[in-house]
Amino acid sequence: MKATAVSKVLIDHATDRVTLGLTGDDGDIEITVPLARIPTLAASLIYDGELAVHVDTDTAALALACLNRVREVHAQL
Repeated sequence: MKATAVSKVLIDHATDRVTLGLTGDDGDIEITVPLARIPTLAASLIYDGELAVHVDTDTAALALACLNRVREVHAQL
């Protein structure tokens, strides 16, 4: 599957986890990681465009922006 859009970014304050939803022609996938692992997830998106699926460049950039914003908002809470 190739992800071509970000479908959701959710933060769970109770568990300090973030869920990134990606969608493509073949379906959807959600990836949930601890907030502390956002840099690792971001590196996977930007440097190799691979998670459990291939992520196109524009979608990776948008996902990274969303994840960074989630981290900023969470830090302010």
